[in-house]
Amino acid sequence: MSKLTIDIDFLKELKENNPIYIRKVTSALRGYEESTVVFGNTGIGCTPHYEVTLPNGAKLSRNGINHQPFKFDDEIPKEERFFNPDNVSKSFSLAELKSL
Repeated sequence: MSKLTIDIDFLKELKENNPIYIRKVTSALRGYEESTVVFGNTGIGCTPHYEVTLPNGAKLSRNGINHQPFKFDDEIPKEERFFNPDNVSKSFSLAELKSL
């Protein structure tokens, strides 16, 4: 499966097609300007899974369909439950998401 190219243009189009999705992702950054988000770059790109990093370093992995915590395999240790860096986009800031 080829990887998606997730950039500002991709996110603008995603917001046009699914404004609620982008609003929920933006909300997940909890209003902290220092928060960032990366998006999964596999799949078809309608509602990509995403991972928020809060200013304190906490990572919140989310299912893109329902915006609930992403379900990792139970066999994966809790401290390793984050997205593979090879399968995510570059980081986007709260300001970038608000500018869409």
